[in-house]
Amino acid sequence: MAAICIGAFFNVTPSAINKGLSGYYPNNNRSQITKTENNTVICDFYNANPSSMTAALNNVSLLTADKKTVIIGDMFELGPESAEQHDLIAKQAEQLNVETLVFIGKYFYALKEKYKGNFFSTPAEAQEFLKNNPIKNSLVLLKGSRGMALEQLLPLL
Repeated sequence: MAAICIGAFFNVTPSAINKGLSGYYPNNNRSQITKTENNTVICDFYNANPSSMTAALNNVSLLTADKKTVIIGDMFELGPESAEQHDLIAKQAEQLNVETLVFIGKYFYALKEKYKGNFFSTPAEAQEFLKNNPIKNSLVLLKGSRGMALEQLLPLL
């Protein structure tokens, strides 16, 4: 809406505004939807905090898909709240109706005895899991803090 208003302010024609907006493809790794050969992936591996993680999980729960997969990585820079916040997010994720649930990072890994899912200390470990257990025909949420470098998992999805 803001882009339309700015375009109108600068006397850009409605058809030119429409053409510009329809041709826009986000590539900043912030909730962009990517279609791979096997899945539809919500790529959000630029930033993660408790509120954005909660919102992303809520959005996945509302979306319609035959199969859903959630792959989430640690949230960084939470200080003394880290353990508690990761616990809350793991609890929320476990309650989703998803086919595959993957947690990555030391904070999530510490919860492996408490929640259901697949837990890995590092993205490299998760890569091995995904190679041996391919995800296909699924809506996939791939979200974590930038330092987790979860984009390295995208080729396996």
